[in-house]
Amino acid sequence: RAGAMPPFWCPTLFTTSRRIPAEYTIIKNGAKIDASKLKKYDVVTLDAANRQAIVSDTKLSGKYQTDSTTYSHPSQVEILRQKFSVSSEAAATFKDMKLNDYITLLFDADGNVAAAYPKKDVSAEMQGIVTKIDGKKATVTLTNGLTLRDIPIAKDVKTDVMGRLVTVSQSGEGASVSARCRTKLHTRSA
Repeated sequence: RAGAMPPFWCPTLFTTSRRIPAEYTIIKNGAKIDASKLKKYDVVTLDAANRQAIVSDTKLSGKYQTDSTTYSHPSQVEILRQKFSVSSEAAATFKDMKLNDYITLLFDADGNVAAAYPKKDVSAEMQGIVTKIDGKKATVTLTNGLTLRDIPIAKDVKTDVMGRLVTVSQSGEGASVSARCRTKLHTRSA
């Protein structure tokens, strides 16, 4: 976004509200809001040219993996088989993370990793619509706008999940797509 300043993350509503200039319009997920609607883990990007505070609540939770030589300050992370670049500023939030920890990534309005936190502190709703199936793997567009590719379909899912609402989860080494509401899937007419 032209004229946008780097994003900043504020841990509390009070701090977030104070850092947004009073004359700025606050836009969260495309809708105008007032400061009372901001939440603890929202990521705010100030756009000075348009006098807007662009707020994102996009998150992704999963097991922390990286190819970076320093896992406590990575340049790239892998969550749910998806790789994300990490800026130096965002990498600083990984300082207490260990490989294989379950973490949650916070994203700015442009889809960049803004911070990481332990999943026990904040987690993501990871539900979405299956937009592609390739063998035993699916592409899922999450309700928060992120798209996950090559996610294995859980073995217990016995029906076509194309176009259906599903949950993406991770346990142990792998991620999987499972049916969001099995009764709806099982009541489909033949």
